[in-house]
Amino acid sequence: MKIRRNQLRKSYRRRFYYQGKIHKIPPVLLKIRYRESRNQYDAVNKRSGAAGAYQFMKGTWNVTASRIGRKDLVDKRPNEASKRDQDWMALQLYEWLGTAPWGGPNI
Repeated sequence: MKIRRNQLRKSYRRRFYYQGKIHKIPPVLLKIRYRESRNQYDAVNKRSGAAGAYQFMKGTWNVTASRIGRKDLVDKRPNEASKRDQDWMALQLYEWLGTAPWGGPNI
């Protein structure tokens, strides 16, 4: 799916504040977030169970949360986590595994 530039401009939350710093969301994650949920942080896929703005599966969410030391997010549904936590988890997963969790390089 191709996403037009004006759709990305409308994507809100290009930056977020976490752990005392402002973090910029990479353009590829903006595309992923728009493609997966149309920027809806409370989105849930009824067929797959993927949830949140980045459509995390439960196992991926739990492994990522454990890996970055966020035990409070383990077993929490991604769509119930804050926008900041969803963005942080997606950024950490992207830095760890690239775009593979979202279908690889053809994003």
